[in-house]
Amino acid sequence: MKWKKPMSNKEGAAIRPVAQSSRRAERKEERRRLLIAAARSVFHEKGFAAATIDDIMARTGGSRGTLYGHFDGKLALFEAIVEEEAERFAQAVTETIAPAASGDLDAMAERLIAVATSEETIDLLRMVIAERQHYPGIGEIYRQIVPRIQAWMRRMFREQTGASFCRDEAASDFLADMFLAIVLADTQMGILTGITGDRLDKTHLIRTRQRLKALLALRDHLGADRLSELAALAQQDIEDGR
Repeated sequence: MKWKKPMSNKEGAAIRPVAQSSRRAERKEERRRLLIAAARSVFHEKGFAAATIDDIMARTGGSRGTLYGHFDGKLALFEAIVEEEAERFAQAVTETIAPAASGDLDAMAERLIAVATSEETIDLLRMVIAERQHYPGIGEIYRQIVPRIQAWMRRMFREQTGASFCRDEAASDFLADMFLAIVLADTQMGILTGITGDRLDKTHLIRTRQRLKALLALRDHLGADRLSELAALAQQDIEDGR
């Protein structure tokens, strides 16, 4: 066994501040996560408007100064919750979709529906709908996050289906947007309005699959060139309407 020179006092002293700094950073991040979790719980129970900083601190302990060391106030906490939800959405779908066979839109749709209609996601949407008129900043935060989710879904859709069929990126994105609308619009709206109750039934999932099959049949019928033309027209309509 090779003899190893003992660490000098000077070398040990140099390492200790680094380790201490790392532990402080870990504790700070853990505290931040606890504050976000407490805020999510309080907002869910009382609503954003009725919730107070003291309510949140009662869940975690500590002083108001502790919270303000991490966040500017309630709106900043809400922003952190939205960011966390977006990350959870992306991670959950990536973990469940990535192993699926290429082009398996049924599997992709089922996983996406599961995440999009989870209790956490629906609670967040309800809070946005209930509070955005009184707190415009809430709606603005959510509007900023939606394009990121849309861009991520477009990329995932291209990886799963679009690259081999449709090399035009705009046309592929056009298909991805229709896919996302089919999967999400009816499912989330059904829960939010109470039409489907708190959970989707098997009939709804079957109907969603049928719509996806119709979308793919339309894609095959139109062909890549026609889809590219439709995508260009849609983009032009958007720009003309601005």
